[in-house]
Formats: sequence, C-alpha cells, structure tokens
Amino acid sequence: MDKLTYTLATPVQFTASRRVEELHFHTELKIRDLKAFDRADGPLGATLYLLAALAGEPVELIEAIAAEEYPKLLDFLRPFCHPFLGTGAS
Repeated sequence: MDKLTYTLATPVQFTASRRVEELHFHTELKIRDLKAFDRADGPLGATLYLLAALAGEPVELIEAIAAEEYPKLLDFLRPFCHPFLGTGAS
C-alpha cells in the first residue's frame, strides 16, 4: 500500500514528547476509513475523522493542526478520495 507524505507548514507539538512535522496518509481507501463519518457531527467533523483514519493518527492531532493547513490538506488528498472529502462549508 502506498503512502503520501504531507509536510506541515507549522509542526504540531502534540504531546510533551511528540512533535509532528509530517503526516503519512495511506492511499488505498477502505470501508473502515469511511466508518470515521459515523463518529462525527457535520461535514467538517466527518472530514477530520477521515483525515485521522487515513493518517492512522488520533483525531485530536488532526484538530491541533493550524487552520490554514486544512484547505492544503484537502487539496493534497483530493485526487484519491475526492468523493469522500467535505469542504467544511455548509
């Protein structure tokens, strides 16, 4: 399974001992990844849970990423999961 690596413009100090500078997303979307939508409220939440599932990271890490990264992440991932990524707009 291929992985896509996204480098954060603003790294996240997720825990005292873990600084995240890159996210590694698997490129083969599975039904289990889509189950992430069940845990979310609204399209923005669903997208955050999907990003977390694709990266194999907790949703709290995705939520800690700088807001200006959000559209860049969506553009980065859109080629392989376009039908499933929301825009965050209602």
